Amino acid sequence: MNSKKLIVVLNQDRYRYYAYHQVTSLNDKILCFYDQTGRLPDNSDIASNVTIIKKDSELTFEYIIDELEKYVSDCSEIAVVCTEEKYFVLAGQLREHLNLCTYGPGLETSVFFRDKVVMKQKVENWGFAVPKHAVISHSTSYQDLSRLLDTDTFIVKPIDGHGARKTYLVHNEAEFIECDIDCSGMFEAEKYIDGTLYHIDSIIEGGKIIYSKPFEYSFPCYEYKNGKVISSLELTEASPLYNKLTQYNEALLSHLSGNHVIHLELFIDGEDIIFLEIAGRPPGGGLVPLHRIAHGVDFAQEAMKIQMLNGYKPRSVGKREKYCTFFMVPSPKLTCVTKIDTPTFQSDVEFFYNNVNVGDELNVSESVSQNAAFYLVSSKEKSHIEADFQMFKNHIMFT
Repeated sequence: MNSKKLIVVLNQDRYRYYAYHQVTSLNDKILCFYDQTGRLPDNSDIASNVTIIKKDSELTFEYIIDELEKYVSDCSEIAVVCTEEKYFVLAGQLREHLNLCTYGPGLETSVFFRDKVVMKQKVENWGFAVPKHAVISHSTSYQDLSRLLDTDTFIVKPIDGHGARKTYLVHNEAEFIECDIDCSGMFEAEKYIDGTLYHIDSIIEGGKIIYSKPFEYSFPCYEYKNGKVISSLELTEASPLYNKLTQYNEALLSHLSGNHVIHLELFIDGEDIIFLEIAGRPPGGGLVPLHRIAHGVDFAQEAMKIQMLNGYKPRSVGKREKYCTFFMVPSPKLTCVTKIDTPTFQSDVEFFYNNVNVGDELNVSESVSQNAAFYLVSSKEKSHIEADFQMFKNHIMFT
C-alpha cells in the first residue's frame, strides 16, 4: 500500500513560520493554494515536495477538487490545513467530501465556528446567555431592528466576519443607512452590550481542556476604527474573575468533542456573562506570540499539527515563563502627521514596527489587521505589564 500523504494548505500566510514540510516526510506532497490576496512564500523557504498553486480569484470547492485530481492518484492519505477565517468552512467541506477521519473539524463544526448566527443559536440551546440578534435582509429597516432587539443601539456586522471589518455601532437610522451592507442575509444586528469584553484561549484534546487562559480586552475590537488601541491583559489566578471565567469556559467547551484550538469572546455585564462569539482557530493580533512567550505554548503550531497529523496529541505545557501583552495601534484620519509620540514602556519590547512617518497622510484603519504600529512587550513583573496596558489605553501615538 502506498504510504504517501497529500497535505492541502489553504491560503496560509507566513510559510517560513509554519514550515509544513518539517513535520512531514519528504515522500509526502504538500499543495499550498493561494487566492488573489495570498502572500506567496519565498522559494528559499519551501522544500522540494511543496507545490504552490496561485489562483487570481477566490478559492472554491470545485476548483480545489479539480486540482486535487492531478495529485491524489499515488496518495493514500489526505489532510486539509486551514486556520484562516475566510476559508475555514471550505476546509470543512473538503474534509467532509474526502471523508477524512481525524484531520481537523468537519463541515458542521466549521460552520459553527464561522457563522455567528449558527453559533449563537447553538450556544443558547446549550443554556448560555447570548445577545439578542437578527439577520438583516435588503428590506430590513432600522425600526425593524430596533423593535426586534428592544433597543435603539446595536452592532451591525457580517455573519461570517472577523477582525471588526465592516462592523458598525449604530445609534440611529441615519447611521444604519450609512452602513456598508452589500449582501442580503449576510449581515446581522446584535444588541449593544455596554460591558467589558474578555476572551479565553484554549486547547482541547479529545473534548477535554488541557490549556486555557482568560484575558481582558482593552476595548471591544469595533472601537479600533474609532482610534482605540487593542490589547489583552491576562487574568491571573488572583483575579476575582479568573475562576468565574474559567468555569464558564469549561462548561461551554464541554459541548465540543475532538481536538481544537479555541478563541472565545464574551462580555461581562454586571454579574452576567454573555457569549459573544467563538472561533476554532489560533487567536489573532499578538496573542500567538503572547502565549508562546508567556507560557511556552504555540497555538499556531498546535492548530497546524492537529489538522496535519493523524492521532496528534496537542501539547499541554503551560508553565509561566513571563508576563506579556501586545498593542495594535490603529491609523487615525489625518491629512498630515505632524508628531509621532513613541510610548515609553516599563516592560521590555520583544518586537515592534511603525508604518507611519511624519508628513504622511493617514486614513482610518478598516479592521484590526491594519496596524499603523504594533508592539509586543514582556516582563518578569506582572505590574509592568499591567501599567503598560493601562498607559496605552489613553496614549495617542499619531497627531
